[in-house]
Amino acid sequence: MFLFLYRMFRLLLAAIRGSDSPQQIAFGVALGLVIGLIPKDSLFAYLFCLFVFATSVNLLAASLSTLFFSWLGSFLDPISHQIGLFVLSLESLESTWIWLYQQPIIPWTRFNNTVVLGSLVVGLILLFPVYLSAKIIYLKCAPGVSRWLIRFWIYRQLLGRRKMAEFVGVEP
Repeated sequence: MFLFLYRMFRLLLAAIRGSDSPQQIAFGVALGLVIGLIPKDSLFAYLFCLFVFATSVNLLAASLSTLFFSWLGSFLDPISHQIGLFVLSLESLESTWIWLYQQPIIPWTRFNNTVVLGSLVVGLILLFPVYLSAKIIYLKCAPGVSRWLIRFWIYRQLLGRRKMAEFVGVEP
């Protein structure tokens, strides 16, 4: 039991410490934003979750940002409703919406719901800016956080001798 917990803490530490590249962590945060904003009873949310698991993004970053943006998304529903209503009421897209709704699986996306479509539009618009912001924040903060964590005994134990030697720059 202890070895299982030890292994799980090491995996969590590797995810926090950044064994993934900054791009993978930032893209995980950005995809978590999109998943978090979209209501979960839409096929869009499940498709984005499938995309997260199919790519090599940081799952911890995607999961934590999904939780955060799900909470935040409930406050943004009035804005999402207005955006979705605007997009759905565009006369130039009316025939497209009718055609999409007549397709076999597309109605499960609930794109005809103003909040779902508005949240999807907001999420897709914010995808790239959030990716860039998360990458910049990670690159600026990760070295300082690692230096701060290295002071703690439990962190050094979980990190292990080989990783510690790599971190300090000597052979194990």
